[in-house]
Amino acid sequence: MVTLSFVSFSLSTRLTKAFDGEGTYPVTYISHASPSSPQTLKPGQIARITTGAPVPGGADAVIMVEDTLITSETPDGEEKEVRLLASVSAGENVREIGSDVKKGDIILGRGTEITFAGGEVGVLASVGVASVKVFAKPVVGVLSTGNELVRHTDERELSTGEVRDSNRPSLLTTLKAWGYKAVDLGIASDTYSRLVNLIC
Repeated sequence: MVTLSFVSFSLSTRLTKAFDGEGTYPVTYISHASPSSPQTLKPGQIARITTGAPVPGGADAVIMVEDTLITSETPDGEEKEVRLLASVSAGENVREIGSDVKKGDIILGRGTEITFAGGEVGVLASVGVASVKVFAKPVVGVLSTGNELVRHTDERELSTGEVRDSNRPSLLTTLKAWGYKAVDLGIASDTYSRLVNLIC
């Protein structure tokens, strides 16, 4: 005998069952996602299971609600009997407790970037981690060098051989967009003393 539970990714209603094959079975109870202990199913019984709820004892697989059909209801509109339209194998649509992360597993390794959109915070929260040690983002100084460079804000006409400095504004904008503090060091002429004065 194979026991089952069913999970639906599009609907919240699920059915769990001590499975004896396709057919119509009575719904014994509803298993909710809560810290309660689920009942144990006997062969020939099924239960409705909500998202995140524990699989009842006596059931070892889950069938999606789309593969079932309600054949009768209780006076208050709950499922009374449900027909199973498909077969499933033991373990199908069931995740074992701790199957995603095992004790001792590294969740986020050293050097992993924690971003606002990457899901790292959610992963940490899922294992009860409230704080982590991180490296502060560096402060980045951006300096353009070259006697030919002219600030892009200088509205005068360029002389032959001059070029407007476009790299520095572009890099400053990119750094700020990535969340780094950027320091505009301006333009340095091609002299040793000028470079030293700006950098040191």
